[in-house]
Amino acid sequence: MAVTHFGPARIPSRESPEAAIAALQERGYSACEIDFEGKFWMDYDFAARLGELAREAGIVLSVHAPIAGFMGHAERGKKLNMATGMLDHSAGIAKAAGAEVVVFHPGFLLGRTRDDAITSVC
Repeated sequence: MAVTHFGPARIPSRESPEAAIAALQERGYSACEIDFEGKFWMDYDFAARLGELAREAGIVLSVHAPIAGFMGHAERGKKLNMATGMLDHSAGIAKAAGAEVVVFHPGFLLGRTRDDAITSVC
């Protein structure tokens, strides 16, 4: 039988992994998204400890990659390379934390038709 997990779209404390998991437990959450929408704030050691504590507490983690980490840039070059790097770093943090899901926004129209934008992302 599938289990539904629920929780916030942000780590409730950046003070320490222990404080973050304690806050999630106090609020009765069983999931949490690691929030990198604006910037990377967590290092690999923090992520590994967070993941260890989350597993012990039965809390499922996911990662939200930075908004700028999207693959649908209209032009190939520096921005696309930076986006690829952001997604790669997000995946590395996800792996360290034991998160199975990395969420990212695939792109924008950027003056293109919807079909052209989707083709660019794919």
